[in-house]
Amino acid sequence: MRNKINNKLPSSINAPVTRRGFTIIEVIMALAIVSIALVSLMRLHLVSLRMAYTGRVTSQALMLAREKIAEQLATGFGQPTTDSGTEYKNNLDFHWRTEVTDAELPTINGIVLNDLRRISVEVSFKDGSRQKEVKLSTLVANRKL
Repeated sequence: MRNKINNKLPSSINAPVTRRGFTIIEVIMALAIVSIALVSLMRLHLVSLRMAYTGRVTSQALMLAREKIAEQLATGFGQPTTDSGTEYKNNLDFHWRTEVTDAELPTINGIVLNDLRRISVEVSFKDGSRQKEVKLSTLVANRKL
């Protein structure tokens, strides 16, 4: 009778038991790979944040330099001068220096180019531990020409 019962049982019961799933070593290795990838991504994210901050601060310095050039252009064809100051914007100190000088240009085809002034603006700021500087300059002609 027993042989008849064993013969009627499905063959999967008689098969050896196999376990499904991951071993602890496989889980640890997978976690190690994922953690290395996440550390790399976090570092990349920090670099991108730093670059965005540097771009924002440099843009602010450029806008300040343009503003100072516009102020000098608004005064017209003035005398050569030098001016400087500090502006505090968005928790940063921007030190600026404006210089208006006579432009010394070469003679072109016997024509002397005079009555030109060069307006130069330097804006410096501290970016982290480094001092950075932005320089802009333009030429302005005497409108009486």
